[in-house]
Amino acid sequence: MPGKENSHDLFRLKCRNFCQPTTSFFMKKIVIFTCFILIQFLSFGQGDLILFLQKGDSLRELKEYPASYPYYDSAAINALKRTDIVSYSRALIGKGYSLRFDRENPNYEGAYQLFFQALSLLDDDVNAPLKVKQELYYGLAVTERMRGNYGVALEYGDLALILAQQLNDLNLTSKCYNMLANIQAYQGQTQIAIENSLKAVDIRESIGSINDSDLPHWYYNLGVMSSWTGALAESNRYFEKALLLFAKTQIKDLPTITVILQEIAKNYVDLGQIDSARTYYQRAMATDNQEVLPGSFVAQHFLFFGDMFKKFGKIDSALFFYQEALISSVTDFNPNSLLENPILPKSLVENWLLNPDLYVILDEKARILMDLYMESDSIAYLESAYSAYELSINLMQRLRMELDDDPSLHLAEHAKLIFGSALDVIFELQKKNPERTDLIQSAFRYVEQVKHSLLLKARVNDLGIGDELETVNRIKLIQKEIDEQRRKINLAKGDEAFYVEMEELIDQVILLRGKKEELQQEIVDRKGLAEYKFRSLSEVREYLEPNQMLINYFWGERHLYGVGVTEGGGVLRRISLEGLEDNLEAFLSTSAKLNFDKSTEDFQTFCSSAWFLSNSLISPFLGELGAQGDQKIDDLIIIPDEKINVVPFGPLLSKKVSTDKVDYKNLKYLTMEYTISYAFSSSVLMLSAGADSQMNGVVGFSSGRLKGAEGELEKVKLLWQDKATIFSSAESTESTFKAEASGYELIHIASHATAGTKELQPSITFSEDQTGQEDGQLYSYEIYPLKLQNQLTVLSACETGLGEDFEGEGVFSLARGFAFAGSRSIVTSLWKVRDKQTTEFMTMFHQFLTDGLPIKTSLRKAQLEYITKADEISSHPSFWSPFILIGNGDDQIAAERNSIPWMLWLALLVIITLFLSRRLAKMDSTV
Repeated sequence: MPGKENSHDLFRLKCRNFCQPTTSFFMKKIVIFTCFILIQFLSFGQGDLILFLQKGDSLRELKEYPASYPYYDSAAINALKRTDIVSYSRALIGKGYSLRFDRENPNYEGAYQLFFQALSLLDDDVNAPLKVKQELYYGLAVTERMRGNYGVALEYGDLALILAQQLNDLNLTSKCYNMLANIQAYQGQTQIAIENSLKAVDIRESIGSINDSDLPHWYYNLGVMSSWTGALAESNRYFEKALLLFAKTQIKDLPTITVILQEIAKNYVDLGQIDSARTYYQRAMATDNQEVLPGSFVAQHFLFFGDMFKKFGKIDSALFFYQEALISSVTDFNPNSLLENPILPKSLVENWLLNPDLYVILDEKARILMDLYMESDSIAYLESAYSAYELSINLMQRLRMELDDDPSLHLAEHAKLIFGSALDVIFELQKKNPERTDLIQSAFRYVEQVKHSLLLKARVNDLGIGDELETVNRIKLIQKEIDEQRRKINLAKGDEAFYVEMEELIDQVILLRGKKEELQQEIVDRKGLAEYKFRSLSEVREYLEPNQMLINYFWGERHLYGVGVTEGGGVLRRISLEGLEDNLEAFLSTSAKLNFDKSTEDFQTFCSSAWFLSNSLISPFLGELGAQGDQKIDDLIIIPDEKINVVPFGPLLSKKVSTDKVDYKNLKYLTMEYTISYAFSSSVLMLSAGADSQMNGVVGFSSGRLKGAEGELEKVKLLWQDKATIFSSAESTESTFKAEASGYELIHIASHATAGTKELQPSITFSEDQTGQEDGQLYSYEIYPLKLQNQLTVLSACETGLGEDFEGEGVFSLARGFAFAGSRSIVTSLWKVRDKQTTEFMTMFHQFLTDGLPIKTSLRKAQLEYITKADEISSHPSFWSPFILIGNGDDQIAAERNSIPWMLWLALLVIITLFLSRRLAKMDSTV
């Protein structure tokens, strides 16, 4: 066989990692059983190899996935012994499919690793059987889709389809068309997905199989995709076809049938056919009751009825059904009025596990109450809505704490919508009763909780690492057990016995959570650490200095909200989005780029938009809060949200411009009156403020791909002298950065960076690593595990403060990555920057740092000095304003510049004093 000799070592290398995905206790037992089989069958012949493969395949067909693992392992060892590339690859592919489709414990990453190993062996092998390659490409396509790499998934899917057509296998061809349709649907190419799905259906129907289990599900997918395009009548035809096939083939998939009935009802609601919608909702409820006991599960159907009546504007009926959904969801809730809400349950987790839609029901009820208030102006509706939101948000936050991660950010995204509606209610209540301080406190809590929860949790967990490592590991083990019990609860359905078992599982979760909280409290008690919690308004007020004001923004669907906080108090302001978005766009387009061809027009646009934004975003808070204390506010801390994330506040104008003459130098910028810094959230800011760094020194990295980077670092070296360690562009590799950066107080990176996309995370460029260990692109996810714990990271590169904005969790930028890794402060950029001006600006910034000034003061003075030295044109904000400070800027860098050590200065002073004393004594004796 061609290439056999060269592949033998590769075989052994791949075989080492073959069983790595099986890491649980159950999987360990399988590995032991596998080893036993291998001892028995190592000397078996080719027939045994084929037998192992066939047995593994047959178990996989029967969906006995874990049982297939030892047979694929045995086949792999036998193939390795014979250096049989194809059989070894078949074993990899077979086990990959089992890992991928194991419903009890799916392992997509493990499957991908096995598929990729097989690809490295078969991709260029022209003699490999087409059937094996087709299975490989199909497996790679479905796993890449699960990993979110849709472009790569489509490439593998196209290859799988081509090979299926070459094999003239209609069954495989139809599956490939369906697989491509799923990928395209995830990618947003709905119309193309529908076309491929129809091809899959047509081919499968031409085969004429009587008990085809795929067809009803494919018609269901067609119904869903058609509803996305607005073709609701056609969508219902596909759904009806799916129901017919389920009945014809006698496939007992009641959950899917229930969902189909609900989807048909939703389509009828959108079509305005309320009677048909009601009929299908009732059918869905009847179908669901065949499998699940009545009780809290019925809440979902009441929720659907509420949505239906809300759609038709019958809000009284909608309120009734939302209340019924609550009654069936929360134990011991028997209200006398539709306006009553449950008392805070003893165990919110217990109620959520019984009904995951509980916080959604509370939100929907509150929205209806708000609609009724707008009609009647009755404050009773507002009070009930406020109570419902307090419950909903309390529950949601408990869930976000309970779930150690939220990889899809589903809760975070949903939270953003709920918090926005809750703020609408609070604002209306405050207008009715301006003296209620609890409303301002709740508003601040809502605005704070919707930002950077994952970042806050990561920073707290990071502080727990150290002496408490053993306790932290125990917490992680308990969380894994909680996740396993929750998974079983989510699968709970069927007869009464299983329902009882589910309640026992819920009790176990609650017990485990108690143990977890006890261990977390141990860490807090032993080290005095702040527990994972959001800071309250009163805590923030205690944190702030008399001259500081913090503004926490929330960009909602209809309004921009802001809570301003000073040492003396807090205010809630609602800002209209009318004109705001247009002025934001105008400001950014004229402040980030100097256009000489439109200098006069751009100057006028910049001035008007910068004045408008200052009046909208800052003035409403200064007007009231500035008068609460004796000391003038001159220090602003900005916590932005959504579209404000990309706005530097420094170049906003505090005074309206009345001249048309282009003169950027003499404008009244906010940075001339205020020191301005930014934060991910109040909680992250205050947590960072409590972490002291024990490191010293400055380290610099540059990239040969960025002109002027080395010159910038040479000036940094000149300023810090022996306190600075500067790596040349050739030395500034990704490997060097990862190995060296964690030992310094100040990290300065002068390089090229990108803000990333939805598919690709932000990255910063380093020089090529000659060892080949790294690719030279440091992605934000690679920064997270670094233990930096330094005072300041300076990212002297383009767009390092930008990234994908996830609702409810903020911008995933390079700056966020460094904050995640432990940097207390990060100087980052909001747009593309020029080499020459950046070098000048950074030199000024470091000069002030070496003089011992705080970080944020140094940054502001660098801006002011740059403007002072520039002329009317070169003082344009694009040169000096893109660099902003995120984090605690009150720190001074410990690595202060000292050209002569202080002991030498002291010794010199002593010598001079002695010399003068002797001269004076000599003069006295002479006299």
